[in-house]
Amino acid sequence: METKRVEIATLVRAGHTTSNIIKELNVSKATVCRVRKRLADGDDLKNKPRSGRPVKIRPNQVKTAFEAMPTMKMSELAKKKSVDPSTVSKAVKAGDLRLDRCRRILSDLKHNGDRKTFTVDPVYNKQNDRVICFGNVSNVIRSVSKTKHPASVMMLGIVASTGDKMPPIWFPTGYRLTGADYLELLKTKITKKSGKSSYVFQQDGAPAHTCKAVQDWMETNMKFWPKTMWPPQSPDLNPLDFSFWWHVESQACRVRHSNVEDLKTSVEKKWKAMKRSYIITVCQAFRRRVEAVIEAKEEYLELTLPQTSSRLISDDLNHPLSKDLREKFCPISQL
Repeated sequence: METKRVEIATLVRAGHTTSNIIKELNVSKATVCRVRKRLADGDDLKNKPRSGRPVKIRPNQVKTAFEAMPTMKMSELAKKKSVDPSTVSKAVKAGDLRLDRCRRILSDLKHNGDRKTFTVDPVYNKQNDRVICFGNVSNVIRSVSKTKHPASVMMLGIVASTGDKMPPIWFPTGYRLTGADYLELLKTKITKKSGKSSYVFQQDGAPAHTCKAVQDWMETNMKFWPKTMWPPQSPDLNPLDFSFWWHVESQACRVRHSNVEDLKTSVEKKWKAMKRSYIITVCQAFRRRVEAVIEAKEEYLELTLPQTSSRLISDDLNHPLSKDLREKFCPISQL
């Protein structure tokens, strides 16, 4: 924007009218007027300081700099960017965080826990849902109506790579899960229902999951992945996100529900109907997807794997693992 202001100022000094400058540079009238005011007041054309702490360097900038000059020292880049060397060091580590954490979790099998908000409106897939007809079809069939603010309810679902699943845990409409409430759930419901079975509890980086009180309690009372273990921004690695939620929602929410209680009943029915073999197969896709992230060097799976979720699920049982990887993984039946 600063460059654009310089161009506007040049034309203003050359005697061009506001309308001519708007047509020439394709800018708004307000922008031209603001530049004229700055010139009249004797102000410079640089960007004015904004509120908040300015971002001096980003991980992608660090990555670009070192790709251009791999032998450059971090202290040299810090000097060029006028930042502390520790800032560059943190940016370097953050750049490979997703890839590094994927490598660390390859040898772990897990319990998956996550939340999903269901609404009373029917759901449909814009890409895959079709109307097959051999003549005229009424608009009632061809159209899907949506409510502006549909009634909704949030559910906590937990599945295991052994094929087990816990009954749904529901939250009140409009509820926002806090760290204290999540800790109470862990103490009173989740750990009691899981019993003494061998598992590794996995959760994403939601604030309620990563607060200090929750992390400290879990470290003392269960085997789990700490907040530094789960790769950031990775719903493509969570079986609940890439398969289970859509599997339940696509069947339970085909039609509009009259109220939240009907919606909960329908979701619970489909959740309970999930077969053990299906859960095991989907959880096995997790390992393959982690390997795909490492192979793609932290690119997201939707960009690197053309298969749909159903295709991935059907292929994973026969996925060939190298001998050393097989030795790292304990069989599903032994969990």
